[in-house]
Amino acid sequence: MNEPRGFTLAELFVAMFVLSVGIVAVAAALGQATSGVEALEDWSSALLQAGRAVEAYGTIVNAARYRRETIVADHAGRECASGVPSTVACKRVRVTVSYRPVSGGGGPAEERRVDLVTVLVSRAVTPTS
Repeated sequence: MNEPRGFTLAELFVAMFVLSVGIVAVAAALGQATSGVEALEDWSSALLQAGRAVEAYGTIVNAARYRRETIVADHAGRECASGVPSTVACKRVRVTVSYRPVSGGGGPAEERRVDLVTVLVSRAVTPTS
């Protein structure tokens, strides 16, 4: 009866190559992901003012079959996250997109919606010397 002897040198090289390609891909993806993260510096933008904006069906450019509601709310301290000092300011942004998918019968089905909720936290940028 033959007993297993382990891996051959060729199998080890192939496994190391596959792992190294995977590690390089993850490192490249991480670089791409972090490049899109920036500190929000302009809190005075009209788009970030507290309030509610509603766009009806047919009013969104290139998306006539959708409607959107955006709610921006100002918060501070523990309203931002648990354990946050009361001096920290943040904005809670909720975007709701509604649509009516076409049903199997060809007509519009019941309205569906997708919600996206995020919190934007003010971060003081300290100058480097």
